Amino acid sequence: MLFIHEDDWGQIEVLPASCMERCRREIARITEQAERSVLPLDAGWSELAVRNSPPEQISNLNIAIADVVALFSQLLPQLDGVTTGSFSSAQRVPRLLAFGFGQGAAIVIAPDRSSMYVDALTLSLDTSEHDARRRILAALAALSPAAPEPLMLVDWPQGCSLMLSDRAAIDRYVVGSPDDLGGGR
Repeated sequence: MLFIHEDDWGQIEVLPASCMERCRREIARITEQAERSVLPLDAGWSELAVRNSPPEQISNLNIAIADVVALFSQLLPQLDGVTTGSFSSAQRVPRLLAFGFGQGAAIVIAPDRSSMYVDALTLSLDTSEHDARRRILAALAALSPAAPEPLMLVDWPQGCSLMLSDRAAIDRYVVGSPDDLGGGR
């Protein structure tokens, strides 16, 4: 069973590559606002920057759930389910599918209302295990050619974005070097 804290949901997501420049501008805007509004003594910020949703979503690509499950099942273990909420009040989320290595290393698939197509792909990569991170990103990279459009990953908290077809960028991201991946930093 995978637990994703409610604050972490959607913080690392897969989007159509057509969103790349839009996401990079959004990361730059958020970074600039955070730098302008930081309070002394690391006491937080005087203003919050709220992320705007990209105009293109993975749901627009009509990627069949059955194809994604078939591919990920060959590459990663399927987890028993997903819970979310706070640490003191977690609840199982019906219909979500998860593949990976448990806490801190998984892909979560949210189906659309018909359960036929992918509505969202979000990741939990809160692990220092490079092999687990690499295998998860390799599974996503394997999905990208099957999609009607190339796919990208955006890690909003790290302020970076990368094409899933860019092996060198994936390698830098896996080992925790997001600063040179672009996206406003």
